[in-house]
Amino acid sequence: MGFNWMVNGTMKWYELVPPQYDKLGLEGPDVIRLLPLNLPSSGLGQIAQAYLWPAGSQPPTNEELLRELDLGERAVAVLEREFAGVKIGIERNAAGIERNAAGITTVQAEIERLKAVVEKLEESTKEIRTDQEELSEACEKISAGYGCLIIEKIQGIFCHVVSAGSRFKSYACLSSGKDWVKVAGLCAIVAVSALFFAGLAKRSRAI
Repeated sequence: MGFNWMVNGTMKWYELVPPQYDKLGLEGPDVIRLLPLNLPSSGLGQIAQAYLWPAGSQPPTNEELLRELDLGERAVAVLEREFAGVKIGIERNAAGIERNAAGITTVQAEIERLKAVVEKLEESTKEIRTDQEELSEACEKISAGYGCLIIEKIQGIFCHVVSAGSRFKSYACLSSGKDWVKVAGLCAIVAVSALFFAGLAKRSRAI
């Protein structure tokens, strides 16, 4: 978008709007005032005036126009820098998102691994508790059986002692006087033994 202008007898083409803006269909004085223009420094004709500002308005002087063009160039430069910064920021954010996604995947995998470890520990704990219960039951059975065995042995010994005492008593009644002292001593030993084994039997029952 532009126009031809005669300068020193030579027709020259002056670009008003760059081609990329022309393709977008941008037009009008408002757009022109914000874009850098390639215009001659003196002698703006009616064609340029009609294109740059509406009819009936006061045309700007060359100094005012150049000042506006300079401001437009600066504004475009600022926008280009800002767009470049935004582009860099977007690229960095995209890279950060990819890193975060990879980190999240790693954390999720670690969480799943820890869950599996916890489940195994819970299973092991249940097995240990079951083994402890079975061991306790076995110990109770063994203790009960062992206690009964001790009581039976003590009862058997006590029966033997009582039987021996009866025999000693019968022997003492049938013996002559000269053997009485010996028989009495044996009876005393039998009685003490009976008391001892009776005490053991009582303690075993208490256990």
